[in-house]
Amino acid sequence: MPSLGVMLMDLSGRYVYVSPKMEELTGYSPEEFYSDSRIGWRLTRAENHRGGLSAFKHALNGETTTNQGFRLIHKNGEVRWATGSCFPVFDADGKVRAVEVIVIDITTSKRLEERLRQSQKMEAIGQLGAGMAHNFNNLLQGIHGSLDLASSGPPESTHHHLADAIDMSRRGAAIVKQLLVLTRQPVAEGRV
Repeated sequence: MPSLGVMLMDLSGRYVYVSPKMEELTGYSPEEFYSDSRIGWRLTRAENHRGGLSAFKHALNGETTTNQGFRLIHKNGEVRWATGSCFPVFDADGKVRAVEVIVIDITTSKRLEERLRQSQKMEAIGQLGAGMAHNFNNLLQGIHGSLDLASSGPPESTHHHLADAIDMSRRGAAIVKQLLVLTRQPVAEGRV
């Protein structure tokens, strides 16, 4: 179960309530939040600041912003993945009096997604390798068969079998060239 922290901020952005779970998520105690209204800027990467400020402003206007993904920087320097949601808190007259922020640690989920992507990449590479091995095996068997026939057959058929072997070796070289292009490796120009 992912960790879930809750904060309540006044209209100026000062923290008026910070749940104990936020310390687990961030490494900062509730007291540190209360004494430093700018602590949120240290907890997030610069590229996430605009989105966080926008969500806060939307909540001030009575709008809800949910599941904004961002990277959370723990006090110990560890970077975690989180989602944040901002909700306006209304008084009895329907005016926004505070903003509730809910932060959910999704680091484990992100890591599992990355493992799945890596696994899928490895599976694709394995399938590509198996297909290539099959193609090369077919070419090598053809080359071997042509050379075998050329060496044991009558002299007049030697030229034909050697031409077949040369053609198959060129097809093998073309496959290698395509692979090198696919892997962005320099292609050595040579003649087969």
